[in-house]
Amino acid sequence: ARVPSAAWLSERKRDFRAGNSLRDRVGEARPVSRPRRTTGAMRLEVKRCGNVHSELVAAVGWNAENELYSCGDDKQIARWNANGDAGGKVCDLDAFVTAMHFSPAPRSADASAAAFAAACSDGTLRFFLRNG
Repeated sequence: ARVPSAAWLSERKRDFRAGNSLRDRVGEARPVSRPRRTTGAMRLEVKRCGNVHSELVAAVGWNAENELYSCGDDKQIARWNANGDAGGKVCDLDAFVTAMHFSPAPRSADASAAAFAAACSDGTLRFFLRNG
Protein backbone atom coordinates (compact mmCIF):
# COMPACT_ATOMS: atom_id res chain seq x y z
CA ALA A 1 0.00 0.00 0.00
CA ARG A 2 1.20 3.45 -0.88
CA VAL A 3 1.76 5.80 2.06
CA PRO A 4 0.82 9.45 1.42
CA SER A 5 3.65 11.94 1.69
CA ALA A 6 3.77 14.64 4.34
CA ALA A 7 3.31 17.32 1.66
CA TRP A 8 0.18 15.59 0.31
CA LEU A 9 -1.31 15.33 3.84
CA SER A 10 -0.46 18.96 4.55
CA GLU A 11 -2.25 20.06 1.37
CA ARG A 12 -5.33 17.98 2.25
CA LYS A 13 -5.49 19.51 5.74
CA ARG A 14 -5.21 23.03 4.31
CA ASP A 15 -8.04 22.36 1.83
CA PHE A 16 -10.23 20.93 4.54
CA ARG A 17 -9.64 23.82 6.96
CA ALA A 18 -10.34 26.35 4.22
CA GLY A 19 -13.65 24.66 3.47
CA ASN A 20 -12.70 24.25 -0.18
CA SER A 21 -12.81 21.02 -2.07
CA LEU A 22 -10.77 18.00 -1.11
CA ARG A 23 -8.61 16.34 -3.72
CA ASP A 24 -8.39 12.61 -4.14
CA ARG A 25 -5.19 10.77 -5.05
CA VAL A 26 -5.42 11.51 -8.77
CA GLY A 27 -5.98 15.22 -8.19
CA GLU A 28 -9.66 15.52 -9.16
CA ALA A 29 -11.75 17.92 -7.13
CA ARG A 30 -14.64 16.54 -5.11
CA PRO A 31 -17.07 18.72 -3.09
CA VAL A 32 -16.94 18.72 0.68
CA SER A 33 -20.20 17.84 2.40
CA ARG A 34 -20.36 19.23 5.93
CA PRO A 35 -23.37 19.89 8.14
CA ARG A 36 -24.10 23.52 8.91
CA ARG A 37 -23.28 24.70 12.36
CA THR A 38 -26.13 26.24 14.27
CA THR A 39 -25.75 28.45 17.28
CA GLY A 40 -28.32 29.43 19.84
CA ALA A 41 -30.51 26.40 19.23
CA MET A 42 -31.16 25.92 22.96
CA ARG A 43 -31.72 28.71 25.42
CA LEU A 44 -31.91 28.14 29.14
CA GLU A 45 -33.43 30.43 31.69
CA VAL A 46 -31.54 30.50 34.96
CA LYS A 47 -33.83 31.03 37.90
CA ARG A 48 -32.94 31.27 41.56
CA CYS A 49 -35.62 29.37 43.39
CA GLY A 50 -36.57 30.11 46.98
CA ASN A 51 -34.46 29.84 50.08
CA VAL A 52 -35.27 26.28 51.03
CA HIS A 53 -31.68 25.02 51.35
CA SER A 54 -29.19 26.90 53.48
CA GLU A 55 -26.20 24.94 52.12
CA LEU A 56 -24.96 23.46 48.84
CA VAL A 57 -27.40 21.19 46.95
CA ALA A 58 -25.69 17.83 46.38
CA ALA A 59 -28.31 15.77 44.49
CA VAL A 60 -31.57 16.27 42.60
CA GLY A 61 -34.08 13.95 40.96
CA TRP A 62 -37.35 14.12 38.98
CA ASN A 63 -40.25 11.85 39.76
CA ALA A 64 -43.03 10.65 37.43
CA GLU A 65 -45.37 13.43 38.65
CA ASN A 66 -42.94 16.08 37.32
CA GLU A 67 -41.75 17.14 40.75
CA LEU A 68 -38.12 17.82 41.56
CA TYR A 69 -36.62 16.69 44.84
CA SER A 70 -33.34 18.17 46.10
CA CYS A 71 -30.96 17.06 48.83
CA GLY A 72 -28.55 19.55 50.33
CA ASP A 73 -25.60 19.74 52.68
CA ASP A 74 -28.04 21.20 55.20
CA LYS A 75 -29.21 17.56 55.60
CA GLN A 76 -32.72 18.11 54.34
CA ILE A 77 -34.79 16.99 51.36
CA ALA A 78 -37.01 19.56 49.62
CA ARG A 79 -39.70 19.32 46.94
CA TRP A 80 -40.17 21.66 43.95
CA ASN A 81 -42.78 21.88 41.20
CA ALA A 82 -42.06 22.08 37.47
CA ASN A 83 -42.13 25.90 37.56
CA GLY A 84 -39.34 26.03 40.14
CA ASP A 85 -41.60 26.97 43.03
CA ALA A 86 -40.67 25.44 46.37
CA GLY A 87 -43.09 22.83 47.66
CA GLY A 88 -41.46 22.81 51.07
CA LYS A 89 -39.23 20.64 53.16
CA VAL A 90 -39.91 16.91 52.93
CA CYS A 91 -37.73 15.76 55.82
CA ASP A 92 -34.56 16.32 57.84
CA LEU A 93 -31.76 13.76 57.90
CA ASP A 94 -28.88 13.08 60.26
CA ALA A 95 -26.36 12.50 57.42
CA PHE A 96 -25.36 14.16 54.15
CA VAL A 97 -26.98 12.84 50.97
CA THR A 98 -24.48 12.01 48.23
CA ALA A 99 -26.85 10.64 45.56
CA MET A 100 -30.53 9.93 44.96
CA HIS A 101 -32.60 7.98 42.44
CA PHE A 102 -36.33 7.63 41.83
CA SER A 103 -38.08 4.36 41.17
CA PRO A 104 -39.84 3.97 37.82
CA ALA A 105 -43.36 5.36 37.56
CA PRO A 106 -45.80 3.38 39.73
CA ARG A 107 -48.09 1.00 37.86
CA SER A 108 -51.03 1.74 40.09
CA ALA A 109 -53.22 4.80 39.83
CA ASP A 110 -51.99 5.84 43.28
CA ALA A 111 -49.19 8.30 42.42
CA SER A 112 -48.46 8.84 46.11
CA ALA A 113 -46.80 5.41 46.15
CA ALA A 114 -43.78 6.79 44.23
CA ALA A 115 -40.51 6.04 46.02
CA PHE A 116 -36.89 7.17 45.90
CA ALA A 117 -33.63 6.08 47.45
CA ALA A 118 -30.91 8.31 48.89
CA ALA A 119 -27.31 7.28 49.52
CA CYS A 120 -25.89 8.98 52.60
CA SER A 121 -22.39 9.85 53.80
CA ASP A 122 -22.71 7.56 56.83
CA GLY A 123 -22.80 4.52 54.51
CA THR A 124 -26.55 4.00 54.63
CA LEU A 125 -29.08 3.75 51.82
CA ARG A 126 -32.43 5.22 52.79
CA PHE A 127 -35.77 4.67 51.07
CA PHE A 128 -38.54 7.25 51.01
CA LEU A 129 -42.17 7.25 49.86
CA ARG A 130 -43.68 10.37 48.32
CA ASN A 131 -46.52 10.29 50.84
CA GLY A 132 -44.16 9.96 53.80
